[in-house]
Amino acid sequence: RNAGGCFFRGACSECGFCGACSECGFRGACSECGFCGACSECGFCGACSGRGRVMSGYDERLEIYLSSIADEDDPFLERLEAEARADDVPVIRKDVQRMLRFLLALHKPGTILEIGTAVGFSSVFFCRHSGASVVTIENFERRIACAEKNIAASGFSDRITLLKGDAGEILPRLCGPFDMVFLDAAQGQYIHFLPDLLRLLRCGGLLAADNVMIGGDLLESHYAVARRKRTIHKRMREYLCAVMKGEGLATTVLPVGDGLALTVKQ
Repeated sequence: RNAGGCFFRGACSECGFCGACSECGFRGACSECGFCGACSECGFCGACSGRGRVMSGYDERLEIYLSSIADEDDPFLERLEAEARADDVPVIRKDVQRMLRFLLALHKPGTILEIGTAVGFSSVFFCRHSGASVVTIENFERRIACAEKNIAASGFSDRITLLKGDAGEILPRLCGPFDMVFLDAAQGQYIHFLPDLLRLLRCGGLLAADNVMIGGDLLESHYAVARRKRTIHKRMREYLCAVMKGEGLATTVLPVGDGLALTVKQ
Protein backbone atom coordinates (compact mmCIF):
# COMPACT_ATOMS: atom_id res chain seq x y z
CA ARG A 1 0.00 0.00 0.00
CA ASN A 2 1.21 3.51 -0.76
CA ALA A 3 0.17 7.07 -0.04
CA GLY A 4 -2.16 7.14 -3.02
CA GLY A 5 -4.08 4.08 -1.83
CA CYS A 6 -2.57 0.76 -2.84
CA PHE A 7 -0.50 -0.95 -5.48
CA PHE A 8 -1.77 -4.49 -5.04
CA ARG A 9 -3.86 -4.97 -8.19
CA GLY A 10 -5.91 -7.71 -9.75
CA ALA A 11 -7.51 -9.81 -7.02
CA CYS A 12 -10.47 -7.79 -5.77
CA SER A 13 -13.75 -9.67 -6.15
CA GLU A 14 -15.66 -6.37 -6.24
CA CYS A 15 -13.78 -4.29 -8.79
CA GLY A 16 -11.42 -6.81 -10.38
CA PHE A 17 -8.54 -4.39 -10.28
CA CYS A 18 -7.27 -3.69 -6.76
CA GLY A 19 -6.68 -6.65 -4.51
CA ALA A 20 -6.00 -4.50 -1.47
CA CYS A 21 -9.29 -2.60 -1.41
CA SER A 22 -11.12 -5.32 0.47
CA GLU A 23 -8.41 -5.28 3.11
CA CYS A 24 -7.31 -1.66 3.51
CA GLY A 25 -10.72 -0.05 3.93
CA PHE A 26 -9.74 2.74 1.54
CA ARG A 27 -13.33 3.40 0.45
CA GLY A 28 -15.50 6.18 -0.89
CA ALA A 29 -13.21 8.00 -3.30
CA CYS A 30 -15.06 6.81 -6.38
CA SER A 31 -17.46 9.52 -7.50
CA GLU A 32 -19.52 6.96 -9.44
CA CYS A 33 -19.98 4.03 -7.08
CA GLY A 34 -18.57 5.18 -3.75
CA PHE A 35 -17.05 1.75 -3.27
CA CYS A 36 -13.36 1.48 -4.00
CA GLY A 37 -10.86 4.29 -3.47
CA ALA A 38 -8.55 2.62 -5.95
CA CYS A 39 -10.80 3.94 -8.73
CA SER A 40 -8.94 7.22 -8.55
CA GLU A 41 -5.78 5.23 -9.16
CA CYS A 42 -6.74 2.61 -11.71
CA GLY A 43 -9.79 4.14 -13.37
CA PHE A 44 -11.61 0.83 -13.55
CA CYS A 45 -14.16 -0.44 -11.06
CA GLY A 46 -16.67 -3.12 -12.02
CA ALA A 47 -18.63 -2.38 -8.86
CA CYS A 48 -19.96 0.77 -10.46
CA SER A 49 -23.57 -0.37 -11.01
CA GLY A 50 -22.41 -2.61 -13.84
CA ARG A 51 -21.45 0.41 -15.87
CA GLY A 52 -17.91 -0.71 -16.54
CA ARG A 53 -15.00 1.67 -16.80
CA VAL A 54 -15.05 4.47 -14.25
CA MET A 55 -13.15 7.59 -15.12
CA SER A 56 -10.30 8.64 -12.93
CA GLY A 57 -10.26 12.27 -11.84
CA TYR A 58 -7.90 13.00 -14.73
CA ASP A 59 -10.10 11.22 -17.30
CA GLU A 60 -13.23 12.95 -16.03
CA ARG A 61 -11.65 16.40 -16.24
CA LEU A 62 -10.37 15.61 -19.72
CA GLU A 63 -13.83 14.47 -20.87
CA ILE A 64 -15.45 17.64 -19.49
CA TYR A 65 -12.81 19.79 -21.15
CA LEU A 66 -13.07 18.06 -24.54
CA SER A 67 -16.87 18.31 -24.45
CA SER A 68 -16.59 22.03 -23.72
CA ILE A 69 -14.44 22.75 -26.79
CA ALA A 70 -15.80 20.14 -29.23
CA ASP A 71 -17.97 21.22 -32.14
CA GLU A 72 -21.02 19.24 -31.06
CA ASP A 73 -23.73 21.87 -31.51
CA ASP A 74 -26.38 19.94 -33.44
CA PRO A 75 -29.85 20.66 -32.02
CA PHE A 76 -31.51 17.81 -33.92
CA LEU A 77 -29.08 15.16 -32.70
CA GLU A 78 -29.09 16.63 -29.20
CA ARG A 79 -32.87 16.32 -29.10
CA LEU A 80 -32.77 12.73 -30.38
CA GLU A 81 -30.17 11.83 -27.79
CA ALA A 82 -32.10 13.45 -24.94
CA GLU A 83 -35.35 11.70 -25.94
CA ALA A 84 -33.60 8.35 -26.27
CA ARG A 85 -31.97 8.61 -22.86
CA ALA A 86 -35.29 9.66 -21.30
CA ASP A 87 -36.81 6.46 -22.70
CA ASP A 88 -33.81 4.43 -21.52
CA VAL A 89 -32.73 3.68 -25.11
CA PRO A 90 -28.95 3.49 -25.45
CA VAL A 91 -27.21 5.80 -27.93
CA ILE A 92 -23.52 6.10 -28.68
CA ARG A 93 -21.72 8.00 -25.94
CA LYS A 94 -20.06 11.38 -26.41
CA ASP A 95 -16.49 10.10 -26.43
CA VAL A 96 -17.47 7.38 -28.92
CA GLN A 97 -19.19 10.01 -31.07
CA ARG A 98 -15.98 12.03 -31.21
CA MET A 99 -13.97 8.95 -32.15
CA LEU A 100 -16.46 8.02 -34.88
CA ARG A 101 -16.35 11.57 -36.28
CA PHE A 102 -12.57 11.26 -36.46
CA LEU A 103 -12.80 7.86 -38.18
CA LEU A 104 -15.38 9.14 -40.67
CA ALA A 105 -13.12 12.06 -41.57
CA LEU A 106 -10.11 9.76 -41.90
CA HIS A 107 -11.76 6.82 -43.66
CA LYS A 108 -14.29 8.77 -45.79
CA PRO A 109 -16.71 5.85 -46.29
CA GLY A 110 -19.17 5.99 -49.16
CA THR A 111 -21.32 3.17 -47.77
CA ILE A 112 -21.97 2.19 -44.16
CA LEU A 113 -23.74 -0.89 -42.80
CA GLU A 114 -25.14 -0.52 -39.29
CA ILE A 115 -26.40 -3.35 -37.11
CA GLY A 116 -28.73 -1.92 -34.47
CA THR A 117 -30.69 1.16 -35.55
CA ALA A 118 -32.42 1.81 -32.21
CA VAL A 119 -34.10 5.22 -32.67
CA GLY A 120 -32.01 6.18 -35.69
CA PHE A 121 -29.53 8.42 -33.86
CA SER A 122 -26.35 6.85 -35.20
CA SER A 123 -27.70 6.57 -38.76
CA VAL A 124 -28.43 10.29 -38.78
CA PHE A 125 -25.08 10.93 -37.07
CA PHE A 126 -23.23 9.12 -39.88
CA CYS A 127 -25.03 11.16 -42.53
CA ARG A 128 -24.39 14.40 -40.66
CA HIS A 129 -20.65 13.77 -40.53
CA SER A 130 -20.00 12.04 -43.84
CA GLY A 131 -21.34 11.77 -47.35
CA ALA A 132 -22.10 8.08 -46.90
CA SER A 133 -25.25 6.16 -47.66
CA VAL A 134 -26.34 4.02 -44.69
CA VAL A 135 -28.04 0.64 -44.59
CA THR A 136 -29.25 -0.04 -41.06
CA ILE A 137 -30.95 -3.09 -39.51
CA GLU A 138 -33.37 -3.14 -36.56
CA ASN A 139 -35.51 -5.95 -35.17
CA PHE A 140 -37.43 -4.25 -32.34
CA GLU A 141 -40.80 -3.13 -33.73
CA ARG A 142 -41.34 -0.32 -31.26
CA ARG A 143 -37.95 1.21 -32.04
CA ILE A 144 -38.48 0.84 -35.78
CA ALA A 145 -41.47 3.21 -35.71
CA CYS A 146 -39.47 5.79 -33.77
CA ALA A 147 -36.45 5.40 -36.06
CA GLU A 148 -38.58 5.87 -39.18
CA LYS A 149 -40.02 9.08 -37.75
CA ASN A 150 -36.59 10.42 -36.79
CA ILE A 151 -34.99 9.53 -40.11
CA ALA A 152 -37.80 11.27 -42.01
CA ALA A 153 -37.43 14.37 -39.83
CA SER A 154 -33.65 14.42 -40.31
CA GLY A 155 -33.88 15.04 -44.05
CA PHE A 156 -31.67 12.04 -44.81
CA SER A 157 -34.35 9.59 -45.93
CA ASP A 158 -32.74 9.42 -49.37
CA ARG A 159 -29.46 8.21 -47.83
CA ILE A 160 -30.69 5.89 -45.07
CA THR A 161 -32.24 2.51 -45.82
CA LEU A 162 -33.87 0.85 -42.81
CA LEU A 163 -34.18 -2.94 -43.04
CA LYS A 164 -36.66 -4.44 -40.58
CA GLY A 165 -36.01 -7.83 -39.07
CA ASP A 166 -33.45 -10.11 -37.46
CA ALA A 167 -29.91 -9.26 -38.57
CA GLY A 168 -29.05 -12.95 -38.44
CA GLU A 169 -31.59 -13.56 -41.20
CA ILE A 170 -30.99 -10.36 -43.20
CA LEU A 171 -27.17 -10.36 -43.34
CA PRO A 172 -26.80 -13.61 -45.35
CA ARG A 173 -29.04 -12.11 -48.05
CA LEU A 174 -27.24 -8.76 -48.27
CA CYS A 175 -24.79 -7.90 -51.00
CA GLY A 176 -21.80 -5.67 -50.41
CA PRO A 177 -19.29 -4.36 -50.39
CA PHE A 178 -19.51 -1.75 -47.65
CA ASP A 179 -16.73 0.67 -46.74
CA MET A 180 -17.58 0.61 -43.03
CA VAL A 181 -19.64 -1.52 -40.66
CA PHE A 182 -20.89 -0.27 -37.30
CA LEU A 183 -21.91 -3.06 -34.92
CA ASP A 184 -24.04 -1.89 -31.99
CA ALA A 185 -26.56 -4.63 -31.31
CA ALA A 186 -27.00 -7.59 -28.97
CA GLN A 187 -23.47 -8.24 -27.75
CA GLY A 188 -23.95 -11.98 -27.56
CA GLN A 189 -24.60 -12.02 -31.33
CA TYR A 190 -21.40 -10.24 -32.44
CA ILE A 191 -19.53 -13.49 -32.98
CA HIS A 192 -22.43 -14.95 -34.99
CA PHE A 193 -22.68 -11.87 -37.23
CA LEU A 194 -18.92 -11.70 -37.85
CA PRO A 195 -18.59 -14.05 -40.88
CA ASP A 196 -21.23 -12.15 -42.85
CA LEU A 197 -19.90 -8.76 -41.77
CA LEU A 198 -16.42 -9.66 -43.02
CA ARG A 199 -17.90 -10.97 -46.27
CA LEU A 200 -19.76 -7.69 -46.77
CA LEU A 201 -16.83 -5.46 -45.81
CA ARG A 202 -14.51 -4.42 -48.63
CA CYS A 203 -10.77 -4.92 -48.38
CA GLY A 204 -9.45 -1.90 -46.52
CA GLY A 205 -12.85 -1.44 -44.89
CA LEU A 206 -13.41 -0.67 -41.22
CA LEU A 207 -15.51 -2.68 -38.75
CA ALA A 208 -16.31 -0.76 -35.55
CA ALA A 209 -17.91 -2.79 -32.73
CA ASP A 210 -19.24 -0.80 -29.77
CA ASN A 211 -19.68 -1.86 -26.13
CA VAL A 212 -17.19 -4.72 -26.24
CA MET A 213 -16.31 -4.26 -22.55
CA ILE A 214 -19.88 -5.36 -21.68
CA GLY A 215 -20.07 -3.09 -18.65
CA GLY A 216 -16.65 -4.16 -17.37
CA ASP A 217 -17.56 -7.86 -17.29
CA LEU A 218 -15.14 -8.69 -20.10
CA LEU A 219 -12.16 -8.50 -17.74
CA GLU A 220 -13.75 -10.71 -15.09
CA SER A 221 -13.24 -14.45 -14.95
CA HIS A 222 -16.09 -16.63 -16.18
CA TYR A 223 -17.13 -17.55 -12.63
CA ALA A 224 -17.00 -13.95 -11.36
CA VAL A 225 -19.64 -12.92 -13.89
CA ALA A 226 -23.33 -13.27 -12.98
CA ARG A 227 -24.66 -16.56 -14.33
CA ARG A 228 -27.19 -14.84 -16.61
CA LYS A 229 -24.34 -12.90 -18.28
CA ARG A 230 -21.90 -15.74 -18.80
CA THR A 231 -23.00 -16.56 -22.34
CA ILE A 232 -22.51 -12.94 -23.45
CA HIS A 233 -19.15 -12.87 -21.65
CA LYS A 234 -18.00 -16.04 -23.43
CA ARG A 235 -19.21 -14.94 -26.85
CA MET A 236 -17.68 -11.47 -26.60
CA ARG A 237 -14.33 -12.99 -25.71
CA GLU A 238 -14.72 -15.28 -28.73
CA TYR A 239 -15.49 -12.26 -30.92
CA LEU A 240 -12.44 -10.33 -29.76
CA CYS A 241 -10.23 -13.38 -30.12
CA ALA A 242 -11.51 -13.87 -33.69
CA VAL A 243 -10.86 -10.28 -34.79
CA MET A 244 -7.53 -10.02 -32.96
CA LYS A 245 -6.15 -13.31 -34.32
CA GLY A 246 -8.02 -13.57 -37.62
CA GLU A 247 -5.92 -13.82 -40.76
CA GLY A 248 -6.01 -10.61 -42.78
CA LEU A 249 -7.45 -8.57 -39.92
CA ALA A 250 -5.84 -5.78 -37.92
CA THR A 251 -7.68 -4.93 -34.70
CA THR A 252 -7.33 -2.67 -31.70
CA VAL A 253 -9.66 -1.95 -28.78
CA LEU A 254 -9.97 1.64 -27.61
CA PRO A 255 -11.00 2.51 -24.02
CA VAL A 256 -13.77 4.90 -25.06
CA GLY A 257 -17.37 4.47 -23.97
CA ASP A 258 -17.81 0.84 -23.00
CA GLY A 259 -14.99 -0.24 -25.31
CA LEU A 260 -14.76 0.27 -29.08
CA ALA A 261 -13.12 -2.49 -31.13
CA LEU A 262 -11.80 -1.33 -34.51
CA THR A 263 -10.96 -3.91 -37.17
CA VAL A 264 -9.51 -3.27 -40.62
CA LYS A 265 -9.95 -5.96 -43.26
CA GLN A 266 -6.63 -6.12 -45.06
